[in-house]
Amino acid sequence: MPVHCKVYDGNTTDDQAHKDTWLFLRQVVGHSDFLYVADSKLCTRENMGLIAQHQGRFLTVMPRTRAEDGWFRDHLQGNELAWREVHRQANPRRRDGPDVVYHGIEAPQRSVEGYRVLWYRSSQEEELDRQSRQDRLRKARVRLGEMRASARRGEFRTEQEAREAGERLLREGQVERWLRLRLEEEVEEEYRQAGPGRPGPKTICKRTEVKRYRIDFEEDGEALAREARLDGLFPLMTNDEKLSLADALSKYKYQPFVEKRHEQLKTVFGVMPMWLKNVARVDSMLWLYYVVELVAALLEREVRRRMRQEGESGLALYPEGRQAEAPTAGLVLDVLEGPRRHRLLNEQGQELRRFHDPVADAAQRVLTLLEVDRAAYGLD
Repeated sequence: MPVHCKVYDGNTTDDQAHKDTWLFLRQVVGHSDFLYVADSKLCTRENMGLIAQHQGRFLTVMPRTRAEDGWFRDHLQGNELAWREVHRQANPRRRDGPDVVYHGIEAPQRSVEGYRVLWYRSSQEEELDRQSRQDRLRKARVRLGEMRASARRGEFRTEQEAREAGERLLREGQVERWLRLRLEEEVEEEYRQAGPGRPGPKTICKRTEVKRYRIDFEEDGEALAREARLDGLFPLMTNDEKLSLADALSKYKYQPFVEKRHEQLKTVFGVMPMWLKNVARVDSMLWLYYVVELVAALLEREVRRRMRQEGESGLALYPEGRQAEAPTAGLVLDVLEGPRRHRLLNEQGQELRRFHDPVADAAQRVLTLLEVDRAAYGLD
């Protein structure tokens, strides 16, 4: 449910906006005892310190640039840790696929500020990381094969040229951590005329050896094994001492649903780009977008709340009468769109009769749940 809207200059970064947002939320709630969940832009010493100093609680993603991230990954390489399952759900991408399982553990070393660091391993992300690594290795070998197949680009006259070309391939493919560069040296004999003039029976030729260098890669087994131990990992940081591993993961995973609300501006409401010269008009237009999001959220919440109260498992809002267990604002508005009302007036402008288009059963049920005046649609 959107509760706050503020327009910032386009050059303002996300980490600068968290301070104003949290202070406003504290003012609305009336106290600091709520959990503030945000992405890695919250994970700065200033932002986290502000919330902690005011007895607030936060949960954020710890970025890879933090020293704590590197410490734990090194610690994991040399130690067997007691991971435990904290969440399991059905595979969202394949019905017949394996369950998505999350394992978690709290890092034995806290952040430099003294906050808890919670680490998780997702089976789904683990598979994606493994597949991504295999794809990058495959692409690097394909590019190497293409280079070796070319007579002009496959051989190099000097070792330095070959090494630079190989390192460039590894760097561009982002596989330098897993592949080692190997140079193959080939020696060829060439015969050239020793002196000037037209060659003849007595021409003396000089034999010379010419070196050629070719590039090849070999996998670093130890590096690949170390990388595989890090697949599917992601860390969260929090100052909430009572938050369990399972609860922290659950609250973090809910964050994308909040951001999903903004997607409706381009899909359901069809917001299009506009050219506005006045800053005040830009501010006003964005405020209207916020009001639209708020109305849509209230609409969805009211329909779903009334469905729970009346024990309804779904509404026939999808095509062919399929049930919608959690109706969205788009479905609700679509089912109410289309019915027309006609008024028959006499010469004096007095209404003689009204005509209404038929209203579908699903639309009638939505009107009842929202407590909308049914008489406006010619019902009752």
